[in-house]
Amino acid sequence: QTLYLELQFHDYTTSVGAMSSPYRVAPGWLYHPYRTAGIIVMAVGLLIYIVLPRRKKQPGEVAYSSGSMLAGDLAAVIILLPFYGLPYLINGGIVQALTGLWPVTALMWFMALFGVVLLYYNAWYASYRIELTPDAVCLVSFKGVRECRFSDMAGVNLVSLRNPSWFRKLSLAMAALSLLGGGRSPQPAGSALLVASATYGGLEISSRSGARPVYIWVTNQMGGVIINNIDRVMEAIEAAGVTINQEPREIEGFTMFM
Repeated sequence: QTLYLELQFHDYTTSVGAMSSPYRVAPGWLYHPYRTAGIIVMAVGLLIYIVLPRRKKQPGEVAYSSGSMLAGDLAAVIILLPFYGLPYLINGGIVQALTGLWPVTALMWFMALFGVVLLYYNAWYASYRIELTPDAVCLVSFKGVRECRFSDMAGVNLVSLRNPSWFRKLSLAMAALSLLGGGRSPQPAGSALLVASATYGGLEISSRSGARPVYIWVTNQMGGVIINNIDRVMEAIEAAGVTINQEPREIEGFTMFM
């Protein structure tokens, strides 16, 4: 009597997708050999962030509060991680994300870059502090030291910064489209209203040489003071005989580009 053995092959690279799975799933240690290592890397990264040595702030130092720095890091991670990781979930795996469905990956990773940019500017804010000397206001960051000499100051204005009008209109239009499209979440509308009403307060230091003004942003978009001991800067400028215009002037732009 002749006996036959039937062998069935399952192509897991083509049958696995975001909305489907193969009849038989390969063991996790075989199909996702680096998943455990990835979790370990993320845990180590979080621990490094927690124990990262930070420069100890001196009493009376003019610098941004630590709480605002943590909030900025959290916002950047919230933007970076979902847009970076979604292509793997939507496309079904690393191979699919980088081959046939690469346009989705490219779009998502482009949006994830905004999180990287936010981390960069948050690093600048974290290293930023103001030192006062008898002759100048020194703005210190990881980029170096920028000296604003009292003798070169033509005046100081209180300014109120709003997001550009085109950006506010775009946010409101996107929220309206989301509601018209059947979206039930209030998040788009809330974000649009926040963008439209956000106002940042700060100082505008103009120079006698006609150079680009220097801006020091003091409040966040909700009007709360985020830079400690800013009164010391105001007092030093007034003591040097520089006029401070107490009438706030409204301007438009983004704080990171001002």
